[in-house]
Amino acid sequence: MSLAILGRISDPTTLSDRARGVASRLWRAAQLNFFGGFSVDQLAASLVDVDSTLNVRACNLDDELKILAFIRREMEKERLVIASWHSQRGDTHHWVLLIGVEGYSQHETFKPTAFLALDPGTDAPIMTGYNGRLEVSGAVGRHATAGKMVYEAAWQSRMRVALTSAISLG
Repeated sequence: MSLAILGRISDPTTLSDRARGVASRLWRAAQLNFFGGFSVDQLAASLVDVDSTLNVRACNLDDELKILAFIRREMEKERLVIASWHSQRGDTHHWVLLIGVEGYSQHETFKPTAFLALDPGTDAPIMTGYNGRLEVSGAVGRHATAGKMVYEAAWQSRMRVALTSAISLG
């Protein structure tokens, strides 16, 4: 989806039909890693292999608040961010594409409360431009603490999550 938004591929629904080009390379990479998944470094390298003109930055730190700061900086630069999180219980690990920010202004400063996501693991967005929300209001500001993020996908229950890594694309 991120490559379609960036204009690198025209129709993501036809990836498996492509014989050459960016879409074909993306499909081959996805097939090779379908069952085992990607680490952040593997995904970043794969994106560069698919399209060498992409400006890819990876953030693979053990500090959730630093990952959140990376996401916020990259989103402020209007870059797409692929974020990885795991559930608090550790039974779910997932990647989502962050495409927007929700929040409010206070004293001429924007305060984010949630990042809006396109989540490939849930239903398509209906009447919105997103189908998932990563709520970060407890994890930003002067009294920020890790472990206060909540993820909610369309038609699914809310769950506490911890960020594990992020990749920005531009």
